[in-house]
Amino acid sequence: MYKKNRRLQSLSEQQLLDCSGGFGNKGCYGGVPSNAFKYVHEKGGICSESSYPYLGYAWFCADRYCPTIGTCSGFVEILSGSEADLLDATANEGPIR
Repeated sequence: MYKKNRRLQSLSEQQLLDCSGGFGNKGCYGGVPSNAFKYVHEKGGICSESSYPYLGYAWFCADRYCPTIGTCSGFVEILSGSEADLLDATANEGPIR
């Protein structure tokens, strides 16, 4: 998103806590980044921190009440610590789209 408008914007962690359970995450009890990316991709975007603020506990999903400020067109998972995989993903997919 910075690439698009040259502004850093804080994204809503609370939205991921509240809404990505259907993708395998468990709110305050854990989750994985790939499930969060899948949620954002399927939902069509993620809200800003200011429009869906952090509460510190999981609550009901209220993503329909906030406008999305960024989308996820796709992502690539790489093995942790694998420089070769990181180089390959960056060369073939690019760092940002």
